[in-house]
Amino acid sequence: MSINSHNYTNRKRIEREHLNISQPSEARTLNAYPKLATYDFPDDAEIIIEVWATKAKNSLLRFNWGTVASPGYSSDDGAPLESIKHTNRFKCNIKVINPNDKKILGLAEEVEFTAGSIVESSMVTDILDVELVDNLEGRIWDLAFIDDEQKPILHIERKRGYLAKDDFFFVATSPIILKLVLLKMTEHCHRPPEADGESEEEFPHWTYQWYQLIYSKQGFYNGTIEFPERNKALETDPDWISKRDNWIDDVVKSWGISKMPPYLKRLESKEGS
Repeated sequence: MSINSHNYTNRKRIEREHLNISQPSEARTLNAYPKLATYDFPDDAEIIIEVWATKAKNSLLRFNWGTVASPGYSSDDGAPLESIKHTNRFKCNIKVINPNDKKILGLAEEVEFTAGSIVESSMVTDILDVELVDNLEGRIWDLAFIDDEQKPILHIERKRGYLAKDDFFFVATSPIILKLVLLKMTEHCHRPPEADGESEEEFPHWTYQWYQLIYSKQGFYNGTIEFPERNKALETDPDWISKRDNWIDDVVKSWGISKMPPYLKRLESKEGS
């Protein structure tokens, strides 16, 4: 496939954590959700993704991925990779290009991804995005907050990807994961949404989702401790910190009572079998 000539002068490096690239394990397609708002690219700058099998760059495919203002492939199902046979390991380049002079404004080179990078269905995906990644520097899992719009991402070391659907892992780690998310939530959300249906636009998207998850009629929190509203003056106030910590502990307790029994029951049945 021929590749257009581009000018590489003064390009910005696009960081891996802003790309969210995957090939779902059940489909020969590419999914990518680039988050480029922090780079100050023009809205009409074009996004190009080049993909090839890790050991065969002559298999290269090239996809137009919309613009910075409206990124995405033309099909909701993702870009087809059927022509790259007999592998589930890929690399790709992501280029942001000025449509007028074809100058490359931003570039991420040789980004690796693997079939199954995104865990599509597991017991934690209702509250978190789960992604299998490399290079966690010895850690088995990590929690990432990419931006205000996206749910927190639970990164699991790729070689231990089976943990994403493991009941014991979920039971063992969910309390601390939940605490970390709730702590971040209190940093972003100064006060709860109003009961009269205040617009979601008033709040970072994922914190609004979490507030609904906790407090809606279908929510899991049955405690009485109020959400710890704050302002700058309260951030170091011992009374506010105590109120915040008590709220987090109570929400985690309600989570355990509401959500844990099915998983504990399954674990007990496995031990007895």
